[in-house]
Amino acid sequence: MDVPLLRESRVYVERLSRAAKKFNDSRYLLAKRINWSCLYANEYHEQETRAFRYDPTRYLEDGSDTEPFLEDVFKKPVSLQSVAKITLKVLAHTGYRAIGFFWLRNVPTPMIFRKAYVEDIERAFSSQQSDVIRVVFPFPLGLGRQIRYLIYLRRQGHRFCLYGNAYGLLDLLKFIKERDIRALARLEGRAQLRLAKEITSVGFREIQLSDEFNIGSLDFSRMASRRSVTIVNSAHGVGKYLPIHKYSKFLHLTRRQKAFYTALGPCKYQIRRLPMSNLEYRKEALAGSVGGERHRRAETEIKRLKVVLMSQITDGGMPEYIHQEKKLHRRLAEALNSDPRIALYFYKHPNSRSHKKPHGFKDARELSYPVNHTNTLLISMCSTTHIDPDFTGRKVLVRDELIFPEIVFDEDSEIIDTDCLTDFILDMVSIRH
Repeated sequence: MDVPLLRESRVYVERLSRAAKKFNDSRYLLAKRINWSCLYANEYHEQETRAFRYDPTRYLEDGSDTEPFLEDVFKKPVSLQSVAKITLKVLAHTGYRAIGFFWLRNVPTPMIFRKAYVEDIERAFSSQQSDVIRVVFPFPLGLGRQIRYLIYLRRQGHRFCLYGNAYGLLDLLKFIKERDIRALARLEGRAQLRLAKEITSVGFREIQLSDEFNIGSLDFSRMASRRSVTIVNSAHGVGKYLPIHKYSKFLHLTRRQKAFYTALGPCKYQIRRLPMSNLEYRKEALAGSVGGERHRRAETEIKRLKVVLMSQITDGGMPEYIHQEKKLHRRLAEALNSDPRIALYFYKHPNSRSHKKPHGFKDARELSYPVNHTNTLLISMCSTTHIDPDFTGRKVLVRDELIFPEIVFDEDSEIIDTDCLTDFILDMVSIRH
């Protein structure tokens, strides 16, 4: 059984890097091998999962006694289903790119190029910065969410356009023919190199990203930095993704993030705090979703303890994580739903369309937005809201046999085992009453 947060462990990446060196690659190819192996080296991941489950504490401290083994990730085949998805991705990027191709080249310079997908980028960088053009790339996790973001940009008068990666037809045909990771890496890498050349030739003085999850980000940033353009990447959440990068500056949210990432060149790391979000965007995003009467009814429960579960379940998310969180839903509902002193709320992840609120929970949108409400306890397994100032109240992280928040969050976080959580909540209620 998989361990959802294991890939975000610094030990996991250190052992992966050590195993990757046996291939005697150049420094740059080694970096690419490490990143691609993080995504596709299944045998290595299964080996490390076994070692972690045998002794989690020992693993997180110094790894395992066994030497790590890493298969040649570039030789791995790609399934026909994945080929179809990647082909659709190429078509989406090509369409976006066609829409914005000429518009982007007529932008007055010097300006800052800010790569965007959805509203997350407004928290990664200042939403009020005036000399910025937001360049919006396809967002496969939710077209509706991206459309709402584009409407917001238009209403706010922000300069923006659509664009996409510069995929090559011959690269795509070669990938469809060969169907392996090497051909996929060639397709993605060459598209990012072309994109970097195009953007830098326009005359942008700075590129702002929140792209540490993007497998092509290393290729893009390396080429752009060679052309003397500053690359600033700002983490949009506490999650950790591809460990090797080439950013000029990396704005991170936790100390564990900095320890996880390695720069392939000079990089200034700087910790930042999530700013208060653009509440105008939040109001627009939530407008019409909940009737005023429901809101007023929720506000009458001011004396009840509001237990808000911040869900991390997303469409297409890891099955093991979904299973563990649903177990937590049932446990809380069975133990607390009948207690008149407690109200259970469920805050759905923005990338979740198909998952509904669990039985025994109210929709957190009844609170309008979980901000500035008294008597609130926010519970999550690994949500960025744990450090988000918009979400006020006491915040606890939940650990179980597969979810270990200490991999992601810093030492000063409050972490409680699943078995102790309901007693912890009941103790809170007893003290308040």
